[in-house]
Amino acid sequence: MWQLEKPTIAAVNGAAVGGGFGIALLHDILIAGESARLGAGFAPIGLTAELGISYILPRIVGAVAAAELLFTGRLVGALEAKELGLVAETVADGRLLDRAMEMAQRIASMPPLGVQSSKRLLRRSMHGDLTDQLRAEHAAQLMLFDHPDTHAALDRLAARIKR
Repeated sequence: MWQLEKPTIAAVNGAAVGGGFGIALLHDILIAGESARLGAGFAPIGLTAELGISYILPRIVGAVAAAELLFTGRLVGALEAKELGLVAETVADGRLLDRAMEMAQRIASMPPLGVQSSKRLLRRSMHGDLTDQLRAEHAAQLMLFDHPDTHAALDRLAARIKR
């Protein structure tokens, strides 16, 4: 899932603990229902992180918050998950799937190559330094700049501005 070219959205309701938390973190965007609870939960049962949690979690919440969550096994509610940056937004439980679909439709309406390139760049940014990242962004921008999808999107934007 981590390497899919297309963006992924996790709609988290109820508990996303242990492996479920790891699977949720593999998504690009998480939206949580107000009753959601998230966390690794391994420490209290004598286990350790799996499914890439120890890699992804500190990159989202920082090393200190990740350590606290991993070492204590503490679960966080939807609002705290939002504050930590684990989830993009929280919504009423009954609205969770609708909101996830709205987000998916908005992303799907964008020129696809630009979104896919952004996803690749985000993943790549976790490994290199700023200079390498600037080079990768420049190369991607050059490739996309003359693409027909980009020209069509610019034409649509120009038409909206003229109205």
